[in-house]
Amino acid sequence: MRTVNQTKKLFCVSLALITFIIMAINQGYAVKPISINAGAWNTLILIDDGTVWGMGYSEALGNNICINNSDIFSSVKSIPIKIGGLNNVTSITTGAGFCIALKNDGSLWAWGLDNNGQIGVGGIYGDYVNSPIRVSGLDNVIAVDAYGDNALALCDNGSVWIWGSNQHGQIPNWNEKARNIPLYVQGLPKIKKIAMGDSFAIALDENGILWGWGYNAAGELGDGTRKDRNIPSIVGNLANVKDIDAGSSHIILLKDDGTVWTCGGNTFGQLGNGKLEDSLTPVEVNGLIGNIAMLSAGGYHNIVLMADGTVWTWGNNKYGQLGIGVPENQNTSSTILAGTVNINSAPPNDYLLDDYRSIPVQVPGLININMVSAGELHTVTTTDNGTIWTWGSNSYGQLGDMPNDTPGRGKPSIKNYPFKVQLNSSVNTSNSMLSNNTYPVMTSGNASISPTDNNNKGLSLMQLLSAIILLVIVIGIAGYYFIYRKK
Repeated sequence: MRTVNQTKKLFCVSLALITFIIMAINQGYAVKPISINAGAWNTLILIDDGTVWGMGYSEALGNNICINNSDIFSSVKSIPIKIGGLNNVTSITTGAGFCIALKNDGSLWAWGLDNNGQIGVGGIYGDYVNSPIRVSGLDNVIAVDAYGDNALALCDNGSVWIWGSNQHGQIPNWNEKARNIPLYVQGLPKIKKIAMGDSFAIALDENGILWGWGYNAAGELGDGTRKDRNIPSIVGNLANVKDIDAGSSHIILLKDDGTVWTCGGNTFGQLGNGKLEDSLTPVEVNGLIGNIAMLSAGGYHNIVLMADGTVWTWGNNKYGQLGIGVPENQNTSSTILAGTVNINSAPPNDYLLDDYRSIPVQVPGLININMVSAGELHTVTTTDNGTIWTWGSNSYGQLGDMPNDTPGRGKPSIKNYPFKVQLNSSVNTSNSMLSNNTYPVMTSGNASISPTDNNNKGLSLMQLLSAIILLVIVIGIAGYYFIYRKK
């Protein structure tokens, strides 16, 4: 029979082992984004615990960051911070300096700039709302989108609501320059999807017909004219539309047959048809082969996610927002952090900051992507395991990847290749996420992601085994102690 001292030693050693295993499991229990949204100067990230994190332009980050601060750009956040006062969020969107979150109860919460009523609370808080506040008069919302100084909401009964700037008649049946509470959009059938562009809006009905209204100077409404529309009208002559999005002066559509169509402004080749002339009616995008899982329109560029996990971009590339670059310090066969890079698999640097691409090009080095979002001048993607990759303009810290950089007004900060923003369990205890500056690994012929991408939420095999061992130890100690005390 063991002595009492021996039993105590066994208990202490077992307790220490249990503590170590618990710490190991907790360390590996990483957060995972379930939605991303790239705006004009910000990036929003929705985590699977229902919280929202943001980076970039400080007035869109809430948390009283800019109060009593005459220079808001001194508060630019180049790593993600948690937006206070939000939980149970299911969807996010960001416009020009303001953000909106949709909660699981169908309510909308907004914060940031309110100079044109885009927060939707009646303008009673001045030009800036420093923390999330509920948007007035809306319940049972199922989707929301924002662009510029406007917001657009879809309710579960198929009705559409809009508020914010009315510079070009984007708020139907409203004669003022702005609207600071949501207004019901008349003249639409039952709608299932919405998208907000720069001073115009589009809505997809249940029959696959697209409707649009507002600014139309570049032909973004696809009706064959450049005439603004202050009431909804049918876009182009398309049917069987499946998915939609809107940029600054163009729209992008996915049809049931898998083809992608665009119309509107084409200054930077954002229509993807190999030309630079505007199109007043929809044209088919060239060069996309395969099943498309997701699409997103930025300011003057687009990104498409294929079903095989690869991504393709086209349009404006003045700020590297197409992501077709190579890290500056990469040389042929050089080792960058977790992997070996063969620069011959990617274009040379003098190719990277050309002004535009008028047909889709594949972003090198990225696979297993599951979400994409194009902002005004930057782009964000995530992988299956939750890793976030960003590229493009970082003038306001919206890439979230440069803790040693000092973004701000007038400072041209650019990344023309994917850059990783790592999320881990530190978000549970800290007001900033861990930023880990790594690049995608590019190998000749077949691009692959660095093996250090470990943002997956949940337990890995080792963590599961640790949990089982922990359970066995607890049962063993309890059984031994019970038997010993019985004797």
